[in-house]
Amino acid sequence: MINIAYIIDDLMMGGAEQTLALTLKRLNKTKYRPQVYALFAEGPVADEIRKMQIPVYILGLTKFNAIFVFIKLAKMLLTRRVQIVHTFRLISDIFGIWAARMVGVPIIISSKASLPWYKKYIYRIVDRISMRQATQLISVSDTVKCQYLKQLSIHPNKIKTLYYGIEYDKFDRKFNDAIKLNELGLKTDDYIISTIANLNWRKDLFTLLEAAKLVISVHPNARFLLIGEGPQRFELQSRAQQLGVMSQVLFLGSRNDVPELLSLCQLFVLSSVTEGLPVAVLEAMSMGKPVVATRVGGIPEVVLDGKTGLLVPPQSPEKLAQAIKKIIDHKELAIQLGSAGKKRMERYFSADKMIQSLEKLYDSLYNTKKRGD
Repeated sequence: MINIAYIIDDLMMGGAEQTLALTLKRLNKTKYRPQVYALFAEGPVADEIRKMQIPVYILGLTKFNAIFVFIKLAKMLLTRRVQIVHTFRLISDIFGIWAARMVGVPIIISSKASLPWYKKYIYRIVDRISMRQATQLISVSDTVKCQYLKQLSIHPNKIKTLYYGIEYDKFDRKFNDAIKLNELGLKTDDYIISTIANLNWRKDLFTLLEAAKLVISVHPNARFLLIGEGPQRFELQSRAQQLGVMSQVLFLGSRNDVPELLSLCQLFVLSSVTEGLPVAVLEAMSMGKPVVATRVGGIPEVVLDGKTGLLVPPQSPEKLAQAIKKIIDHKELAIQLGSAGKKRMERYFSADKMIQSLEKLYDSLYNTKKRGD
């Protein structure tokens, strides 16, 4: 058995966290023995992982106990005889990689789920030094891969693209839309547009609200579902009130019924200013929903403009609204885009394909180290 430690900042409902849970669910347990370390805090994904009988350790990192947590993590990796460390996000990269190096873990992998962005220049320097200690980097899109090659000055062979995958049986089924419509106070003749996003600056939901006002002025039956939670919630609600669209925009917070909510909608929209590879877009496309999204990061690798969805420039409410109205006004186009998107998901973005590629990488790195190459 190969002992694998997955190290992540927290276990809230983000794309990386959900993909980790999916990985753990599908991973071959006869070959790999996984364990999970969350540096900061728990979250709903922690309970999901525990139900799989996989140990989850919450380390409670703060600015006052960083050295203690680092030493504790290193000791845990040593005593549990970890052979592969797989990290996610910047802080977990730093702690996980150096703790693994200190106790001699032979294989260290870092997943890069978003475009490189650093609050301070020192973080970029630390990230560059840390990544040189890693055995392998995984990017979620070719765009992310190219950006990290530039930022970190690493050899191209050291970073591989491994697309996220989706569990189709979770999304590709029938739901009782009438019950959910009634629960949300929506009508059968409402045109429902949804987005799933952490409510932060990266998702630029202010642009979506501006676009919503333009759409509603022409299509008063349009309703926007904002699924997710985050630090900008109250600012966004205030802005929706100012724009006069509060009654047409539903702030639903974090939900555990995402497939049911996506089933209701006729269109999925993402207004991000930066993205690695958004899981929410994959989920919507797997349900045959047409997508309107910004042309940023890895999104164009998933949404083919005019074929599986429509792409618009970021921070342009007018262009975003125009694309949304085009989908509303052309039902045949919506069906065509949704159908093509679903086929693309089945071909390139399945959970099975993701797990097969990941296990192949684990085995290759493990066997190489075992031979002493």
